[in-house]
Amino acid sequence: MIMEADAPLRETGADDDLVRLKVTVNGRRHEGEASKKLTILENIEKMQLPIRSSCRRGRCGSCRVRVLSGALRDNGVRLNGYVLSCSSYLEGDGDILLPY
Repeated sequence: MIMEADAPLRETGADDDLVRLKVTVNGRRHEGEASKKLTILENIEKMQLPIRSSCRRGRCGSCRVRVLSGALRDNGVRLNGYVLSCSSYLEGDGDILLPY
């Protein structure tokens, strides 16, 4: 006996890891897709936006960004709303401000 489903089942995959990312650089707002598996730094670079970085290990602070909204996983280093983008990951849609 063959049974037909009312609606096709959704396969889990890369789409489950995608979120919306808004980034403000020099007063201009950019929007794009971001992956939860990539750091905020990597996602911003993937959007081809200019972002400072040096050590990429969460030590130097050159990649700090201000989180305006959004849930994230980070290394616990936060100062006045700033996080290190090289060691922070989005958990959902995010709104980020680059401080330069």
